[in-house]
Amino acid sequence: MRLSVVIVNFNTKELLRECLVSLRTAEPKAEVIVIDNASKDGSVAMVRKEFPKVRLIANKKNKGFAAANNQGFKVAKGDVVVMLNSDTEVPKGGLSKLAKELEQDPKVGVVGPQLRNADGEVQQSASWRDPGLLTLFLEYTLLNRVLYRLFPTIRYPGKQLLTRAELRKRRAVGDLLGACEVFRRDLLKEVGTLDERFFIFLEETDFSRRVREAGYDLLYQPGVRVLHHWGAAIDSGGSLAKRFNLFYPSLYKFFQKHHGDGYVAVARLLALVLLPVTLAFVLLAWIPLALLSLLTGKPFYRMAVNQLPMLWGALRWHWGLR
Repeated sequence: MRLSVVIVNFNTKELLRECLVSLRTAEPKAEVIVIDNASKDGSVAMVRKEFPKVRLIANKKNKGFAAANNQGFKVAKGDVVVMLNSDTEVPKGGLSKLAKELEQDPKVGVVGPQLRNADGEVQQSASWRDPGLLTLFLEYTLLNRVLYRLFPTIRYPGKQLLTRAELRKRRAVGDLLGACEVFRRDLLKEVGTLDERFFIFLEETDFSRRVREAGYDLLYQPGVRVLHHWGAAIDSGGSLAKRFNLFYPSLYKFFQKHHGDGYVAVARLLALVLLPVTLAFVLLAWIPLALLSLLTGKPFYRMAVNQLPMLWGALRWHWGLR
């Protein structure tokens, strides 16, 4: 099975170079396609000079992650397509090992590896379910953090992310992070390419949902470990506020597409009601949270404080302060 590796790049020149160097060693026979979304850091010139065998598509404007990937899918010639972030580095033979999972089990639609930080920490790259009203409720109230710590091995209602312990085992999951996904090229004919209404964020979640609805499994394979400099491509675009400007439009597009306008309205109401309450609680209840942390040995106070910028940023976005 021949691999076609599709990489979307936006102002990550140095990381892209490391990614391509790792691919040259790890998968020397793979077709590599880079779609550059109008980078201004010299990425295009670097690829042309240092990686002449790479097929390069240089867009004159930033078309977004979904649309750029679709450009790569369209010209890919391999039997298996790898959707790979520019901020990753792959191990020798790792992508081929993931592709073998597709060959061995026709019920598997998409395979994803274990993603790790540079320090070796395992990233939360797989989910049990799509985001929804219950997951938002748990997130906006910070109950997800509490339940995640108290019940790490239980799939309680609304649990979305897998714990570190759960990420050690090969298993079928509900969603995979789009930093590295491997699938048959023919799957695109069956379920469609990425939905270009999503500029970035949730495009892989929408794709995963369509794969599941077509009757295929999403397989998480921790036997292959891929280095992922989390968020580098997105962070090159600016601040936390800009990240929210990209995330929330995609979230509400996802809800509208799969649940309708009423669902979107309720989701927005949850944010407007719960976020200020949680912010006030964290600011006023630091002593009870500190005591709870001491009694349980769980860092509830620190977790809550660490969430303050995210909570405040999300509330500002919903207030229209963008």
